[in-house]
Amino acid sequence: MSVWAHRPMVRHRTSAVQCRRRCGVATKTRRIEMRVDPAGEKRISKAAALLHESVSSFVLRAASTEADRVLAHADTTLIPAEQFDALIGSLDVPDAAPTLARVAARRRRFVRS
Repeated sequence: MSVWAHRPMVRHRTSAVQCRRRCGVATKTRRIEMRVDPAGEKRISKAAALLHESVSSFVLRAASTEADRVLAHADTTLIPAEQFDALIGSLDVPDAAPTLARVAARRRRFVRS
């Protein structure tokens, strides 16, 4: 069995421009360069080959997955349950807002029908 047997058969060749127009795929124009020791390069190349990917796409996918994980973690705030309950409970207790009360009591300019 061929190493490429798992890939779908491509019947029509399309240029990158055609694919960008039809597929909505972003053009990759930016470069990221890095240095790696020989053992790390060999390990990454072997892993990429096992997945039938180029080293570039393998590293990009791994870095993107890690970036998504880090960004998701950065957007999440964890607090103890007791602190969360106190926060939610404080929202039910009205603050003194005399100016707001005075403005709300004014006669309205527009009345909904």
